Amino acid sequence: MAPPGLSSDDAAVPPTASAVQRTASAGQRTGYVRTSAVRQGVAVVTLDRPDRRNAVGPELAADLAAALARVDADRRVRAIVLAGAGPSFCAGADMKARLAGAEGSATVLAAVRRASAAVHDVSVPIVAAVHGHALGAGLELAAVCDYRVVEEGAVLGLPEVQQGITSGGGLLALATVVGAGTLARLAYTGTPLDAAGAGAVGLADEVVAPAHALPAARRLALRMAERPRPALVAAKQALRLATQPLHPQQWATVGLLQHTLEGGPAQQEALQHLADRGHGA
Repeated sequence: MAPPGLSSDDAAVPPTASAVQRTASAGQRTGYVRTSAVRQGVAVVTLDRPDRRNAVGPELAADLAAALARVDADRRVRAIVLAGAGPSFCAGADMKARLAGAEGSATVLAAVRRASAAVHDVSVPIVAAVHGHALGAGLELAAVCDYRVVEEGAVLGLPEVQQGITSGGGLLALATVVGAGTLARLAYTGTPLDAAGAGAVGLADEVVAPAHALPAARRLALRMAERPRPALVAAKQALRLATQPLHPQQWATVGLLQHTLEGGPAQQEALQHLADRGHGA
């Protein structure tokens, strides 16, 4: 089925380079993701599922991957801002889909990996504008960005252990950002960090006042976009090499670890308990 806003024919035919430029110039909404017009070399890509706090499921992951591919293909784009609509940047994986059992959980985990890989693989710098919640899959998305601007009042964490499973890609991504002790505390306790705590351990590169994350992220992206795109692409490749990039085999291995816990009685009991308490997206 074609995404909202596209016919089946549109979805079946890859866009031409000129079509990509027209789309990026005007901005576009594809399902659960909005892309802004390109201004001064910067595009803003916004997760737009506010009623579910931008929970990551198969549809949002596919929309995000498609949007980022379009924007990254536009040679005028030299930096990207990743933001979230509504009260949260991204509150995590789609809890309702995961409650559907082992098959639902596996589908959601695959969606999270797809979304994170799409962000990670963007060739130009990408800045996360974080507000509200960045939990689980949300923190993973922020962690694979190149820079994180975090608002006061934001909450960042990996609650998966409280749900009877373990974080996967989030741990891999954060291993290049924070120290081993911080990573262990996040992974083993599920206790989140506030913005100040995230700043203290290097998870938040910049902490700003409420409602200022997106403007601050845009300002930084505009500074980046003053540089030539080839230089930015090369610098990003070098930085990834220096910080041990995430390889497909790493994703596959942590996926196997997660699947050993998916659908088990401990996980289902934990997820149901959290759902009954009104936690999760």
